Amino acid sequence: MFIYKGKINKKTCKELINIFEKNNNKEFKKTNHTTMTQIILHKNDSCLFSFIKELIKIKNTYIKKYKYIDKKQEPWDIFPYIKIQKYKPGESYFGWHAEVNGEWNHEYNSKDRILVFSTFLNTIKKGGETEFLYQKEKIKPIEGKTILFPAFWTHTHKGNLTKEIKYIITGWYTYVY
Repeated sequence: MFIYKGKINKKTCKELINIFEKNNNKEFKKTNHTTMTQIILHKNDSCLFSFIKELIKIKNTYIKKYKYIDKKQEPWDIFPYIKIQKYKPGESYFGWHAEVNGEWNHEYNSKDRILVFSTFLNTIKKGGETEFLYQKEKIKPIEGKTILFPAFWTHTHKGNLTKEIKYIITGWYTYVY
C-alpha cells in the first residue's frame, strides 16, 4: 500500500469542500453498495488546479518507489473526471469492491484504470476508514492524507461507516491511447 507521507495542504482540502458545497450539480447515489452524494469535475477545471498540482507530486513519488509502472507501459495520466464525494453520518461505500472488474463502462473508462487516488478532505475521529481486504489494513481519514493504490482485485476495499460527515476527492489514473 502506498500512503503518501506528506499531505495535500489543508487550504486545498477546505477549498475542495467549499467547491462541493457550492456546486448545484450534486448527484445522490443509493445502491446496494453505497449511499453518498457526489459532484464530478473535469481535471482541467481551474478550481482543481492546486489539487492536481499536488497530486502530480504524489504520482512522481509513487513512480520513484515503483519505477516499473512507468517503464515499457503505454502512456497513462489522470482520468479526465474527478469526483468529490460527501458521506453523511451512516453513509458509506460499504460494499467490497475493486475499481477494475472486467466491465466496460465507456463513461468512466473502467477497463483502462491502473491506479486509484483518494484524498481525505477532513479528519474523522471514529470510523470512516478505507479498509483493504487482503492487506488487512484500515486507513484512517486524516485531512490531506492521500492514498494511491492499484485498481485491481488485489486491492479490494470499502469505506467504513462513521457518525460524522466525511469528504473525499477520488479518481483514477488510466492508460491514454
